[in-house]
Amino acid sequence: MKNLESYQKINNFCLMVLAGTAITVVVIKAKAILIPFVFAIYIYTLLYPGIDLVQKKWKLPRILALELITVFYILVLVTLFLLIMGSLENFFESTHRYNEKMMESINWAHNFMAKLEIDIDEKTLQKDVNKLPFFSMAKSLTSYLVSFAGNALLVIIFVIFMVSGRAKEKENNPLIEEVQLKISRYVACKCATSLTTGAIAGVVLQIAGVELAFMFAILTVLLNFIPNIGSIIATLMVLPVLALQFGTSAPFWIILVLLGVVQFTIGNFIEPKLMGENLGLHPVTILVFLMFWGYAWGFAGMFLAVPLTCTLKIVLENIDSTKPLAEILAGRI
Repeated sequence: MKNLESYQKINNFCLMVLAGTAITVVVIKAKAILIPFVFAIYIYTLLYPGIDLVQKKWKLPRILALELITVFYILVLVTLFLLIMGSLENFFESTHRYNEKMMESINWAHNFMAKLEIDIDEKTLQKDVNKLPFFSMAKSLTSYLVSFAGNALLVIIFVIFMVSGRAKEKENNPLIEEVQLKISRYVACKCATSLTTGAIAGVVLQIAGVELAFMFAILTVLLNFIPNIGSIIATLMVLPVLALQFGTSAPFWIILVLLGVVQFTIGNFIEPKLMGENLGLHPVTILVFLMFWGYAWGFAGMFLAVPLTCTLKIVLENIDSTKPLAEILAGRI
């Protein structure tokens, strides 16, 4: 009897390993299809309570409530895309001005090193600076935004079919309801804190007259959805533009400190109180799966790491043979 139980445990473990390996391969190979679909689920969990609210409050047919929410979603995306592209266009028009400031910084650095009796070839330094990928990275960001705009249409189609399909459901699945409830709470909380952080950062940058202030504000909102490292990247990504505009003068340090204080306060005090223990994931679990989804799906995977891991934990909790894995994800070994 004991041998049979041991055999069943080994068999179940082997099956789970094989299933996990197969799912991982599918996730990586089919990412072009899966990423828009998962983003649609992500948006759907945030939108469907709003659709229900509009339908009940205004006594509208569900199809009309769906159309209103969908049109609003499209308008927001198009507006943000146009504003970001306009901000990038203004930045590229000022490229020559930034090159001049960069050359001035090189001359200052050369003179400073000369005072310290450190010999540096100024022409070689200029060539090395010209090879920096900063402007090429900005152009890559533009192409990424264009690609994102194309995928957004596919996401919208997925969302429409999901919301339409929900209207035909007669009974709610408890597992799906639990996933939707936890993910919608997480998304709502994360949206509130990320929008607040982005708005404050945008106001600080706009008052200081920093180039691309609006684009940096939008990127701050998006990057704050990436746990642990997103806020760090959001703070550091402004450094090149600040250095080109202000050098190492007082405004550079004041803006940097203000952005750091905003990120630290909201990320370490306000967000944990709002989030509570809704997800039930250990910080180490979040970090490990952040690296996994980042490897599998790149930036999109890092963006979706927490809701995907939370969904996985809920599914594992509802299967008897995988409950121990769910306990590990929660940090209860």
